[in-house]
Amino acid sequence: MPPIASGEQTTRERRWAVALLGLRVLALVVVVAGVPSFPSAAANRFHEIASMPGVPYRDFAIEYPPGELLLVEVIGAASPGVARVLLALLAAAADLAAAAALRAGWGARAMVRYLALGTPLLFFLYRRLDLVAVSLAVWGIVLSRREQRSGGVALGAALLTRLWPVVLLPLVAIERRTRPIRALIVTVVVGVAGWLAVGGPGALREVATFRGARGWEVESTVGVVVWTLTGERRFEQGAFRAGVVPGWVRLILLAALIGGLAALWWRARAYPGDLAGAPALVAVAILLVLSPVLSPGYVMWLLPWGALAAMQERRWLWLAAAPLVITGGIMAAWYLDISEGHPGWSQVALMLRNLAILLIPVVWFAGSVRPVVVRSRRGISSGRVRTGP
Repeated sequence: MPPIASGEQTTRERRWAVALLGLRVLALVVVVAGVPSFPSAAANRFHEIASMPGVPYRDFAIEYPPGELLLVEVIGAASPGVARVLLALLAAAADLAAAAALRAGWGARAMVRYLALGTPLLFFLYRRLDLVAVSLAVWGIVLSRREQRSGGVALGAALLTRLWPVVLLPLVAIERRTRPIRALIVTVVVGVAGWLAVGGPGALREVATFRGARGWEVESTVGVVVWTLTGERRFEQGAFRAGVVPGWVRLILLAALIGGLAALWWRARAYPGDLAGAPALVAVAILLVLSPVLSPGYVMWLLPWGALAAMQERRWLWLAAAPLVITGGIMAAWYLDISEGHPGWSQVALMLRNLAILLIPVVWFAGSVRPVVVRSRRGISSGRVRTGP
């Protein structure tokens, strides 16, 4: 079969981009219109937080880091209905910003793959703020590879908005982006110092433990098993939970997370593909697998890295797509009020989703490094030709 001409490929990518963006416009309209059967728990929580008297973290528990809390306070200051609209608009803007970053850094093909991978999540893509940290993290890497200090600032802002981008920081260290690294350190130090000054020493603990929750979130890797075996499901600190997570288990999970990430990034030093592809995807997957909390919105964190990994080897496309498609199906069912009457179906679906996420690091560590040439894009690649394991 003859290769596709570059002009023909560009036209096809443009058509796909238009179609996928059209679906996003439709999803945004649905959220803004406030379809009754689609709940807006996040917007309601934002309004509740903004209405509380006192100092966040000190006078009442908050589950959001300071960067996201600033957005929550602004959005939640409006009525719940207006807050839902503002949240949707900000999430949509962050989605487009992430797509733009992928196009700027890796070309139109990466952007189209990102948009395609996010399509199964359209039921709730614009009902949460997870995409804000996603877009900041992608722009941070793009700008860091251009040796711009703004890249470090963007990565620091991503970390202060959601803690999960910390698993990506070894990427910048391996690529030795000194100017962005310095800006990153300054941003994080100043941000954390201000956070502790306002919220006190307990602020970090509140976010890390989701307001001091003691149980396994029922959608997490362990939580869904505990829920299935015990039948317990209680509402605790904003989420359904089962059982109790002992302190020693939290330490084991933390040690496993550190060990897994260390092994990943140590191996990634010799990885001939783009570190923002498969290694970044695996890093986020390890975090999700070992977390006591696994909200449906967390799978959005996989989107850009899955898109970049898929550009190198086709198997990464399917590995990244599987948890996203399953999560989209789960959320569609929940929004249609099916899951409450069929907990068995929910448990099976969640186990399959968690298994799909687990397969991502399993494939990475079980695979071998093979030479697949990948073209760098627009002079911002890490400077090495890389391949997938």
